[in-house]
Amino acid sequence: MPISGYKPSHDVGRWWDAMLRLEQATGFSIPAPIEAAMLDNLKRLTDNPDALLVCEPKGRYEHEINPHNLRETMLAYHALVRWRDNDWARQHGHIFLQSLDHAFREDGHYDASRLGMAGTVPLWNSRFHAEEENSAGWFDATQTTGRCIEAVVWFYEATGDELALRLADRIARHHLRMIADDNGEARPEFFTPEHFGHNHSYMGTLRGLFLFGRLTGQRHYMDAVTKIYRHSIWQRNISSDGWTSHDLGMTNSWSQNKFGEKQYESASPGDIAQLALWMAVHDHQTDLLDDVERILRSSLLPAQITGDDVGAPARKGDMTIGENWIGGWGCQFERQIKDLIYDVLAAVVHSLSDLYTHTTVQDHRGISLLWHFDYEDEQLCVTHSLADEAVVCVVPKTDAPLRIRIPAWADSLRISVGGREINPPHLGDFIYLDGESLKNRAPVELRYGLPARTTEEKYGLTTWRLSWRGDVVVDSARAGSGESQRFPDSIL
Repeated sequence: MPISGYKPSHDVGRWWDAMLRLEQATGFSIPAPIEAAMLDNLKRLTDNPDALLVCEPKGRYEHEINPHNLRETMLAYHALVRWRDNDWARQHGHIFLQSLDHAFREDGHYDASRLGMAGTVPLWNSRFHAEEENSAGWFDATQTTGRCIEAVVWFYEATGDELALRLADRIARHHLRMIADDNGEARPEFFTPEHFGHNHSYMGTLRGLFLFGRLTGQRHYMDAVTKIYRHSIWQRNISSDGWTSHDLGMTNSWSQNKFGEKQYESASPGDIAQLALWMAVHDHQTDLLDDVERILRSSLLPAQITGDDVGAPARKGDMTIGENWIGGWGCQFERQIKDLIYDVLAAVVHSLSDLYTHTTVQDHRGISLLWHFDYEDEQLCVTHSLADEAVVCVVPKTDAPLRIRIPAWADSLRISVGGREINPPHLGDFIYLDGESLKNRAPVELRYGLPARTTEEKYGLTTWRLSWRGDVVVDSARAGSGESQRFPDSIL
C-alpha cells in the first residue's frame, strides 16, 4: 500500500493510471506480484456501497469520504478496463458512476449525504476541497467533480457505458458556466487572494471540457478552453519556463518558501503540455507544439530527480533526497530544491507517456515528427544535439511522406537530405518531404541556431532573471542578486 504520499486512497488510483499508461507507451512490464498486490489494494479501498476510493478504517490515514478522489477512482477503473479488459473494474466503475450521478445535484454541488456510505463514513472536513458558494452563486468544484470529467469521458470511450456519457454531459455543462464568464474568458474568482484554488484540478477541468467537447462534437466547449488557454493560462497559471504554483489564489504558509514564492509542483506543467498537445493534434492548433517542447525542456525534465540530486536538500530543507527517489517528481519550495510526492510523480508519468507516444503522428498524409528529441520506432530514427546550434538527424524507415515540425523561434534553418542541401515547402509549422525527396530513405538533417535571450519572471514577491538558448533555460538568478543556478548540461 503506498503510504507517505498524499493519501493511499488517492495514490492507489493514480498508480493504476500511471503504470498502465507507462506500459503502453514504453513496453515496460509491471512485475506480476506487484500488480496483484495493487489490485488487492484497489479492491480493499473501494469495498463500499459507492465503489469510491476510501482509506481503510484502521489505517494510519483518516477513514473518510474525500471527494478529491472522484477522479482517481474513475482513472483506476478506466485503466483496468482499457488495458486489462477487467470485468470487475467495468462493473465497479458503473456502480461508482451511479453513486456520482446520485450525489451530483442539479445546482452542481457534490452532496456526500446522498452516498450509500453516508452516515457510516465521515466526510473530510477541509476548506481545501469545500465547494463554498459566493453571493453571486459561483463556487469552485474543480477539485471535486470538475477534475473528474476527463476520467468519466475515458471510461465511456472504453466501455460504451451510456451513464458515463450522460453524467459527463451534466458535469461539463455546470463547469463550463463556472470556469468561463459570459465572454468565454477565465473567471477571475479562481485567482483572488481569498480563494485557495488548485492548479492541477483547474487544469484537469479544462482538459475534461476539451475532451467532452471533442467527443460530442460540441464546438463551444473546445472554443472556451482555447480562449482560456490563449488569453489566461500563460498569464495566470504558468510562467514561460513552465513554473506553476500548487495554489491559484491564496498563498498558504505550508506552500510558500522564505522568499514569498508559492510552492511549485510538476503536475500542472504536464497537464498544460498535454492539453496543448490535444489542441494541436485534434484541433489543428499546431503552433502550440512549441509550448509543449519548451515545457519539456525547461520544466519537466530539469525537475526530475536524478542521481546527481542524491543527498541534496528536499522540501523545506528538513529532508535529503535518497537513492530510492531517483526518477521521481514532486513539489519544489525553491528552484533548486526538489521533492518526491507519489501523486505528482504519477501525474507527470501520465502526461509524459502521452507526449512520448505522440512523438510521431501518422495519418493518410504521411508521418509527422512533433519533437526534436532522440527517438526510434518502426517508422524513423531521430538523434539530436544542442551545442553551438541544434542538429537534428531523421533517418526514415519507410517510404511515407514526412513532415517535421520547425520551432517558430529557430534561427537560420538549413535542411539537407543525404548530404545535399534542399529547400522543401513549408506546411504551416512543418516542412514537407515527399517520397521523391526521400529517395532511398536518405537521412534528413536539420540545423538551426539557438537564439539567446533574457527574460524576467515573477514568482510571488521574487523576480527571476532567466537566460535562454532556444527553448531551454540555461541559467537563472534572482534579480538583483549575485547567485545563479546553472541548469544541467544533460538537458541540452
